[in-house]
Formats: sequence, structure tokens, C-alpha cells
Amino acid sequence: MSDSDSSDVELFSGAKVRWFFINRSKDFTRRVRTVEDLAVHHIRAERFAAHSVESRKLFPEIHFASIKEAFEEKYSVALDKVRSGQIGCFLSHYDLLCQHSGRGYHVAVFEDDVKVCKDFGLRLQLFDAELTFAVGEKGWDIAYLSAYFHDDPPYNRDTGDHKTINTGTNRLHRLFGSFTAHAYIVHKDSVQRLIALLRQSAVPHKAIDDSLMQFQATQMRSYCFVPGMSTQYDGHSIINTAVISLDSIYQKLCGRYTFTDSLDQFYAYTYPWKF
Repeated sequence: MSDSDSSDVELFSGAKVRWFFINRSKDFTRRVRTVEDLAVHHIRAERFAAHSVESRKLFPEIHFASIKEAFEEKYSVALDKVRSGQIGCFLSHYDLLCQHSGRGYHVAVFEDDVKVCKDFGLRLQLFDAELTFAVGEKGWDIAYLSAYFHDDPPYNRDTGDHKTINTGTNRLHRLFGSFTAHAYIVHKDSVQRLIALLRQSAVPHKAIDDSLMQFQATQMRSYCFVPGMSTQYDGHSIINTAVISLDSIYQKLCGRYTFTDSLDQFYAYTYPWKF
């Protein structure tokens, strides 16, 4: 990728990609780290100011109160016990997509604790090439830059969490239940449809990744590249106040394909995939 403005980067079906990262005003250290990490790969991501739970009143189309009963039935917990960070996170992703719908470019969304691999630019290009080869320019809706899915039970979907796509490398996977929403790209023609789906699902599904996960099986054709090219730095989550290491958690929960710093640290072709 050339060292140009983020809006000029062309990947994924030859369309422009605009890169954004969600960041709270008080998280200045995260902001600087994200900008610097992505700049190494010639990506100039634009900061999107994160929302808090108090922003709910700005989005009357999302009827949090009307789904209180459904939420409490599904999760056996009172709606007022939901961490405020989950609502703020959901609204941040939702509003970012709303502001960039119908603009003619793919929308890339990062959270500000994203950690990308050392060969991120190379893997983006390989992901682009395999995805276009397998499904064409309009055969996908969401391209996940992470690879947080189960290959062994338990699954989030009856059909399993993924399917290996035959491109000759076993690197491209169709997703049916991928965790996290810290790094993904939404196809320019799918942004508005995803917004409509999010409006319908707004908090019986807790956090933004839970909402996105429910669409992967049938409504939003989702893919990823293995090994994963992004993970999250250890630290405090705005949703979970504890210090966590998601990379370690998902390596144990899913497998070593979730993230590697370089491509040659995981061989997808010889890995005994279940699907």
C-alpha cells in the first residue's frame, strides 16, 4: 500500500477503504498508539469520538426500553445491570457506520486497543486477493481482520463457527460465529443494511460483537483470513473493567490461528480444520 491518505487506499474489490478507530477523549495514550501502529503500515486512520451511555438520547430510533423484557428473559439479568460501556460501545460502532453510509467506500472500523501483526499490509493484500477470487467483488459483506472463531465445539451456531473456503491455501474462512468487533471492514454496499439490522437488535445482544455475530450465519456474509492479522492489547476494556489479555484467552479458547505476528508462524494448509 502506498503512503497516502486513508481514503485513497484501494483494497477489497478495488474500492476505496476509509479507516477509522473509535476512541474516548480520555484515552489519549491509546489514540497515539493506534495512530502510530497503523502508520507503520501506511494507514492513516481517522479518530471517531466514542459515545458513552449518556448518548442514548441522541438515537431515538434505538428503543432500548422496549426490549427490556426480551433482554432480561434472554440473559436472566436486569437491563440496568448491563455495563454502561457495552451500550457506549454499541452506539459508537452504530454511529460511525451511520455517518459513513452510502459514501462509495468500504468502512474499516478499529477499536483503539487493536494490535496488528508485523506483516499487516501483506496480509491485507492476500486477504483481498483470496476473497475476490472466491466470492467476487460483491460476494461479501463483512471482512474480519481478526480470526476469533471456534474450530472445535462448543459453537455459537448450529452449523459451526466457520467453513474453510477452498482457495488452495485454507486461509480464507466463512464465519458463522466470530467473536469481537475490534477490527473489521464493511462492504460499501452493505453498510446501510447492517445499520438496519443493528437498529433491530440493539441490546438484547449485549455488546456490539454479539449483535454482529447473530448476523453472520444468514444475513451478513462474513469472512476472515488465517492466521488472524489483528488482536487486542492487554489492558482495561471499556466493557470489562478488569485487566484482560484477549489474545491469550482466545488462543486457548479457539486455537493458535487466532493471531500471529508473522504469516509463517501458522500453516493453514496443513492445519486439520474441522470445517
